[in-house]
Amino acid sequence: NADVRVFDSAGLRIAGLGGSMRYKPGPNQYTEWQMRLRGLGLEARVAWRRARDRRPVDVLATHAPALGVGDGDDPPHRGFACFHRVVRTLSPRVHIHGHVHPYGRVVPRHRIGNTEVVNVVGHTIIEI
Repeated sequence: NADVRVFDSAGLRIAGLGGSMRYKPGPNQYTEWQMRLRGLGLEARVAWRRARDRRPVDVLATHAPALGVGDGDDPPHRGFACFHRVVRTLSPRVHIHGHVHPYGRVVPRHRIGNTEVVNVVGHTIIEI
């Protein structure tokens, strides 16, 4: 479980945020404000780790996408605006997300600054 965690695996530093936009009662759904607070907590954890060993985040893994970057128009698949800040602050090489299922469509890769954004629903090979 990578939710609000920073860990090292296979030589990569990975930071994660789980959950989707709140669209009905239930677990693992957050308002924009709630996810913003969770993102700030993750940023603090990354800053502490970076101060300790100077290693940057290689991969940001989130369940939902960032708003306007591979998300959907319907409330369950809308992305989080606050992820733009998290990506800019952490500056990972790649931001991977799921939640939006392309159902046979080719999904283009996006960028937020220098970070490549990839929907990994199904399977995806990424070279880092």
